[in-house]
Amino acid sequence: MTAQGDDWLLSMTCAVGGLDHLVTAEVMAAGQVARTGVYQALCGASVVVTSLMNPPGARCRDCRAILAASTSSPSWQGSDVV
Repeated sequence: MTAQGDDWLLSMTCAVGGLDHLVTAEVMAAGQVARTGVYQALCGASVVVTSLMNPPGARCRDCRAILAASTSSPSWQGSDVV
C-alpha cells in the first residue's frame, strides 16, 4: 500500500531543482500520454524529469514525509518504490 492506494511509486529526479521526487505510476502513465515530460509528485511539485540515465538527486523531504505518513514503511526502499 502506498500514499496513493495500490498504485506503484516511481522515483524521478527533477531537472529544475535536482531533487528526487515520488510519482505514482498512474501520474507517470498520464504524463507519457500527454507527452509533456512534466509529472506531479506526491508533494505537489511539478517534476521536469531529467535523463533517467542520471543518478538520483537528493530525496524530496516532502515526498518522503507523505510516504512515511501513509505507510508503515517510511523508507524509499520499500517494495512499492521503483
